[in-house]
Amino acid sequence: MCLALGLWVSGVYAQVPGRGRGVTPQQKKPAQVNGTKPGGLYPVDPNNIPRRGIMQQDQYTKLSYGFPSKPRDKWAAGIKTGINFFHGDVLNKTQWNVGAELSKAVGHAMSLRSIFVVGRLGGQNKEQNTVLASSIDNLMGYNGVTVWNFQTTYYYLSLQAVLNLNNISFYQEEPKLRILAFIGPAFMNYTVRSNMLDAGNQVYDYSGGINGVNQDDTYETIMDKDSSKNSSVRPVPILTVGFGISYRLTKRFEVGLEYTFHNEMLFKNDLWDGRRFQETVNVLSTDYDGFSSVQATALYNFGKGVDPLTWMNPLEIEYEQVLEMKKKLKELLVDTDNDGVADPFDKETDTPEGAKVSPDGVTLDSDKDGNPDYLDPEPYSQFNTAVDTTTGITPVNEQGVPLYIVDFIDQKLKDCCEKKIIYQEGNGLKEIMDATKKPDEKKEKLWGIVQQPTTSSVQSMGLWALPTIHFDLNRDEIKPEMFDELLYIATVLRNNPQLVLSVNGHTDIRFTDTYNEGLGLRRAKTAREHLIKNYGLDPNRLQINSFGERKNLIPTAKTEIEHYMNRRVEFYVGVPK
Repeated sequence: MCLALGLWVSGVYAQVPGRGRGVTPQQKKPAQVNGTKPGGLYPVDPNNIPRRGIMQQDQYTKLSYGFPSKPRDKWAAGIKTGINFFHGDVLNKTQWNVGAELSKAVGHAMSLRSIFVVGRLGGQNKEQNTVLASSIDNLMGYNGVTVWNFQTTYYYLSLQAVLNLNNISFYQEEPKLRILAFIGPAFMNYTVRSNMLDAGNQVYDYSGGINGVNQDDTYETIMDKDSSKNSSVRPVPILTVGFGISYRLTKRFEVGLEYTFHNEMLFKNDLWDGRRFQETVNVLSTDYDGFSSVQATALYNFGKGVDPLTWMNPLEIEYEQVLEMKKKLKELLVDTDNDGVADPFDKETDTPEGAKVSPDGVTLDSDKDGNPDYLDPEPYSQFNTAVDTTTGITPVNEQGVPLYIVDFIDQKLKDCCEKKIIYQEGNGLKEIMDATKKPDEKKEKLWGIVQQPTTSSVQSMGLWALPTIHFDLNRDEIKPEMFDELLYIATVLRNNPQLVLSVNGHTDIRFTDTYNEGLGLRRAKTAREHLIKNYGLDPNRLQINSFGERKNLIPTAKTEIEHYMNRRVEFYVGVPK
């Protein structure tokens, strides 16, 4: 199952043209291939792209296919050595092993390796064993008891699938330590010998046990002898399975430690120790032979290509792409002058602090008078404010009215009006058309000779409007935020007593026409009374009218803000046409 899982995982990372979506063998080979992903990601030298992957890498670079080509990577070769522990009918006597390996990654999660190992197994019982009539012990001259021992020399060649259990790391670019699991078949040849004769070619006397018996270290007796070959060399298929760790010292060198268990895979000959029968009865032993190895390894990565894929984190591609996107996003959001427009889209990156800007970052001058909005006391005026370039202040008269407004009013009156004498009589105003006549100063208070609009001139001034105030739905109370607009209107009227205003109330389209006519009139009346009560303006200078919903600014209003714009009171110099 582990091997199947490894092959599946490797397949995910080892897409090749003709075997994945979006890549067809019929496509032509591109003239030139960029070996890097757009934005500099997944840097792979084009020389490290195998011929079969050139098409795929080209498509990946052009964003027409979602997977990069599997690059050409290095091989790994090394040596290993360690100790063996036997498991079987005879107690273990630790022995040695040495070997070599050659491996190649087939993906980020799996590699294949070939291993050749030479070694020894050994065993020595501590208690007496019964000599069976048909056993080799009886043939060698042992009577009654013996003590089993053996030494097996072996070599095997194995092909293993090595699974990389921790290469997919979320917290580091490239792992320094790998955790491995491996499995694979092997073919092993072995010879088993036993130490049955002493230096004088006599059997040992184990009648008193093993203590006191001076055994030599010569294993001269071949166990389970094959008469045709005069040896017990037997080729058998075995299974190797294990786990280990590997630490990367440099880009080329790595060292590791592995544990491997070996067992006969198909045919349970049970002869690795030369014993397959139980010692008390002539039946086969159930304690099947096997052995374990603990080995230190040293590997060197060689050849052309990138580092072995098993050392490359497959998440690196995605992480670097996310990082690149974050960097680009950060660059897009840089706003040097803090005007709310990012530098890549800002046509004016040194906007003064506090200045309002257009969508492309240019300081606003809404009325195109040469004075930016943040310095212009009337940023939406149709007049030039004539700001003093030295002080940055708009000139005003003694009453605080900007001179450009005074000049505008004077020009309007000069163009459209005639001279009259305005004086007060009782609670009203009187006028004398002939400026050479004067009222009786004992009875009336003279206001002076002023410019007073005639009926015809008033009609021509109907489009000259002062600021507008707005109302909440179905309300006629003045909102506090509108008080500044009314103060401005009152200031203009108090400093220009020759002006009269038409105060026109409007509503939105909700409610009936009759109701809205009355609501518009109430709004106009409320505004008029506010000017009279708070600023002492003459009621005769303020004429109220209601247009209900007949003259909406936005006839097709649907949203609340559009309705709000329609609920208003407008102030016109003169009377409406």
